[in-house]
Amino acid sequence: MGVSGAQELARCLENNKSVKFLNIFNNKIGYDGAKAFGVTFSKNSALEFVEFGHNRIRDKGLLQIADGIALNKTSNIKYLGLRFNFLTETGIIDFLKGVFSGKNKVPLREIFIKNN
Repeated sequence: MGVSGAQELARCLENNKSVKFLNIFNNKIGYDGAKAFGVTFSKNSALEFVEFGHNRIRDKGLLQIADGIALNKTSNIKYLGLRFNFLTETGIIDFLKGVFSGKNKVPLREIFIKNN
């Protein structure tokens, strides 16, 4: 898929009302793909399960995802897979602060961060 495919998929899902599960494990979407999904998460209320494992999003991309989730008052993200993404402890802590310290109640229940 790569970056351009991720950006296009993210744009298509912005107004999605039916897709709840998205698994894009091992597609090398990088920071720019994660940034595009951050925009999607700020608008999409249908997605519940998203697997981003093995995509090289790094801390910078993770913060874009956090911003999108935190901005969405009706986010339904419950599961987020983040394995194998070159994330640091600081990046993960910043992600958690970004998602859970806002005014919106985020339903996120499970985050998988193994092998970062």
